[in-house]
Amino acid sequence: MIGKARKRGGLSQENISKILNTYPDLDANWWFRGTGGMILGETTEENSQIEWAKIIRSQQELLDFKQQEIDRMKLTVEELMK
Repeated sequence: MIGKARKRGGLSQENISKILNTYPDLDANWWFRGTGGMILGETTEENSQIEWAKIIRSQQELLDFKQQEIDRMKLTVEELMK
């Protein structure tokens, strides 16, 4: 169908509907606009970057918390050594 459409210069609305109905996971926004992922629910690079930023931020918070605990424990040890 797509090969024939390329020869004719485009797909008809009927053929586009057939494709989208045959492949329900195909994202129509990707098909028409070229935005987002090809498959519905697929993570785009932009969304992926947002997720990485959240992961990095949470890891940094965890590291900061651990350092605070280490510092607190060092003080406790120093007090016990006196």
